[in-house]
Amino acid sequence: MNLNEAKQILFKGLKELYEEREASLITEIVLEHVTGQSRSERLTRPTQELSGSEQAKLEKIFALLMQHVPVQYATGEAWFYKRKFKVAPGVLIPRPETEELVERVIRDFHNHSGIKILDIGTGSGNIPITLALELNAIVYSCDISHEAIAIAGENNLNFRSGVRFIHADVLDEADWEKLPEADVIISNPPYVSLEEKSSLEKHVVAYEPHIALFPPGEDPLLFYRKIAALGKCKLTDKGSIYVEINSMLGKETLNVFTDAGYAAELIKDIYGNDRIIKARK
Repeated sequence: MNLNEAKQILFKGLKELYEEREASLITEIVLEHVTGQSRSERLTRPTQELSGSEQAKLEKIFALLMQHVPVQYATGEAWFYKRKFKVAPGVLIPRPETEELVERVIRDFHNHSGIKILDIGTGSGNIPITLALELNAIVYSCDISHEAIAIAGENNLNFRSGVRFIHADVLDEADWEKLPEADVIISNPPYVSLEEKSSLEKHVVAYEPHIALFPPGEDPLLFYRKIAALGKCKLTDKGSIYVEINSMLGKETLNVFTDAGYAAELIKDIYGNDRIIKARK
């Protein structure tokens, strides 16, 4: 099987599951992962034969994709802020919107040295690791999932980012004593309401960890209430909270922080959706 044949097989299969543009994008992601060659490199040698190991890898990934497994889980990697992170079904796949959250903190603190950052909800470690690498900061990150901390730990070692990980449940106030004081608290917490579950894409609901998508119980703002309360006892004077939010609950989420006494603002993403809240103590 050569590169051109592999591309045709992938694209034809993926068109049954995705719209054409996304099928094309996934095809290119898979071929780059399998061959280690960029798209421009592959275009110059379309008849290059895949090795036996490359073909076996391609067939394994293709089988997973046809079961609606997200391409990031099928390949075991996802890009975030110019870096390739290891991911697995135990952690949320990093989103472009979250890059905007991280960029906001980098923009606000790029001239600061030695700030202490606490990330709530480690996942793959994409948020804390990026901040540790982009800022001269001391970064901590906590998660309830041992699996998430293990995967983030691998990324931490790979990037040599020096993030300190803590196993803790932010919803359990007894666990707050494990957490350090910080100048910045940042989080992309579970915020998808159960009412929205039916509107999510099949591969998201089927494969991404529900604990990272849906807050427990009936209150979709539960994590924000806890983070606002946590900030009162863990933020340094004039410290700030940055959180990604459900765009459908922008004003309601903003009220959580203003009602708790923060000076808070609602920030839109590049698509004009309510996406980030910055709250200053």
